[in-house]
Amino acid sequence: MKKILLASVLLSELLLASSLKIGVVGVDMDYKEYVNGSVLDSEETSLSDLKGMEIAYSDEINELMSYEIYGSYILGDSKYVGALINSNAGYGSFTSSTANTFVDFGATLKATKSISKETELYLGIGVGRKDWQRDLSTTYTETYSWIYTAVSAGANYEINSAFDIGLDFTYKYALDPNMHSSLTGHSYTLGGATSYAFGIPIVYKYSDTYEFFVENVIEVQDIKKSDSRTGIQEPDSTTNNYYLKLGLVYNF
Repeated sequence: MKKILLASVLLSELLLASSLKIGVVGVDMDYKEYVNGSVLDSEETSLSDLKGMEIAYSDEINELMSYEIYGSYILGDSKYVGALINSNAGYGSFTSSTANTFVDFGATLKATKSISKETELYLGIGVGRKDWQRDLSTTYTETYSWIYTAVSAGANYEINSAFDIGLDFTYKYALDPNMHSSLTGHSYTLGGATSYAFGIPIVYKYSDTYEFFVENVIEVQDIKKSDSRTGIQEPDSTTNNYYLKLGLVYNF
């Protein structure tokens, strides 16, 4: 009987430590491709152009460890600036609109330690997958895909009984990144893909059950040029993204 009671108490504590996070996100994207250090083409958006949703479920394993399973779906049109293929007109000679779809999902294992009544620190490791479908026209699509490993670290500070503020850092390293071109029908092995992001979440604790959050995130991504197939090569590129996230956390 005592064992059953103890198991019930432990299960209740785990359930109380679970949370579901749902939010909307807007992305200010600045993407550029380079050849020999010069800009070949670019994609730009504002927060209202590129938007979507994020969802995450987290739970405690014990007093030290927890895990999170997350996913996001973002889509919208960006302004393309570049040049027509096989033309020598140069950057800026051609502009159009690109339809973008981003899918990102993964899992993170975290270790959290309280260093004071108000402050917690955490370290995390994770794995995930990212896909970017870039529809440059009705007949030309580039799809970037890779599995990544992630390392994260951060802190959370309780300002008062109603508000928390945090600082998050995440570094991602792609495993076997590739880009498929519908124009050539080939998949190109990219030379590498890495990113790092800094985030500042602010949380309003409406009750023990419901919390509201706003988060500002700056992300920098670097992709190295691919191998060459039939004389065609995906060039180096960099992306500077700003994310604005708003949402709800349900604790249960």
